[in-house]
Amino acid sequence: MDCKETTAQAQACIREHPAKAAWVSLGVGLLLAQLPLRLLATALVRLIVWVLKPTLVLYGLYRLAEDCQARRNKE
Repeated sequence: MDCKETTAQAQACIREHPAKAAWVSLGVGLLLAQLPLRLLATALVRLIVWVLKPTLVLYGLYRLAEDCQARRNKE
């Protein structure tokens, strides 16, 4: 089944049962409104920042060690 065929079938079903389609869309909307999306997004950002700080420190130490090694090899 391709996308156009699926869309046509969905539109036909909505035309046959408009009240059912309205109730389903209302239910989906209410369900999505109850999801704590802001809380999940905030938690994700905090996790990324929490992991990023030590990662950047370790990367800086690695680059510093590389630089020291390169300077020793020049001498």
